[in-house]
This record gives sequence, structure tokens and C-alpha cells, in this order.
Amino acid sequence: MSDLVASIRKNVINMGGSELKAIANNEGLRILWQSKQDLLVEMNQAKKSAAEEAAKPYMLLIHDIDAQYAVLLQFVGDNRE
Repeated sequence: MSDLVASIRKNVINMGGSELKAIANNEGLRILWQSKQDLLVEMNQAKKSAAEEAAKPYMLLIHDIDAQYAVLLQFVGDNRE
């Protein structure tokens, strides 16, 4: 949320108004609010996809290390004396 929106929200509250009531009663405001919500959803999906893509090479390396670890653990894991 921008500082401008936060400032205006405070002004509306201080004047006894309600953002929710304004959204409910004004189609233009409602459309803008919904547009922002849609963009936030799209942005979060893009961020998730980018994070998953960025993680792929690390996951492959982690898988290789896990395989090596499992083999070594099998050999030295029975450490009863």
C-alpha cells in the first residue's frame, strides 16, 4: 500500500467515513479496488512460479547430496560397539 493511500485512509477515518462503505457505494472505486486485488493475485502467482524455477538447480543438487548421504549413512550408520 502506498503512503498516499494510507494517508487518505486515515483522513477518511478521521472525518468519520468508511473505506468499505465508499467501495460499496462507488462503482469506480470498486473497479479500481478489484483491479488492484487481481494484480496482487497475479503478482503472487508470478513470484511463486519464479521462486520454484529458481529453486530447481538447488533441488537437483540437494537430491544428489541426499543420495550420497544415504549411501554413506548405510555404511557407517551401524555404529554399535
